[in-house]
Amino acid sequence: MRKEGVTKSDIRERIKHEVSAMSSAARLRADRKIFNRFFKKESVERAQRICIYVSRPDEVNTTRIIDRLWETGKTVIVPRVDGDHLTLHEITSVDDLTEGRFHILEPKDTCPVAHPSTVDLFVVPGVAFDKSGQRLGHGFGFFDRLLKTVTAPKLGLAYACQVIAEVPHTSYDVSVTALVTEKN
Repeated sequence: MRKEGVTKSDIRERIKHEVSAMSSAARLRADRKIFNRFFKKESVERAQRICIYVSRPDEVNTTRIIDRLWETGKTVIVPRVDGDHLTLHEITSVDDLTEGRFHILEPKDTCPVAHPSTVDLFVVPGVAFDKSGQRLGHGFGFFDRLLKTVTAPKLGLAYACQVIAEVPHTSYDVSVTALVTEKN
């Protein structure tokens, strides 16, 4: 469903502009609040094996989250782009990461492969989200293809400016179970 005249590309462009307009100090404050809210989530506390993306400069910073996951004894699994799909790999340090296809840090191909069914919680990126859990990604469909058969909870991380009234979606789009922002 989409509102007449508003495309996914329009929303991506508008939201990316709003995120880039945030000051460094505002982003740092928001990242701290999101970090604290993330670790208060029951789904995070219960999960032992967590799949989380390594953030890009225009996304909520996941570096501190990954470090804390290791500190608390969690197994960290990170996606890697392989062709037109994502594979999941267990990492034990930042040394296991290398620049990938989209200039995003992702696991080296020597890292152990993890099957999606072994993951207790998926932390997924998005450009925009709505309150019903619909998610607008970067437009490549990698996460939607990965998550369409996954039953584990899916948690989105976003700045409040990335939450909009309605995300246009199709039957191929996979929604998140919960969303963490600096405001709620």
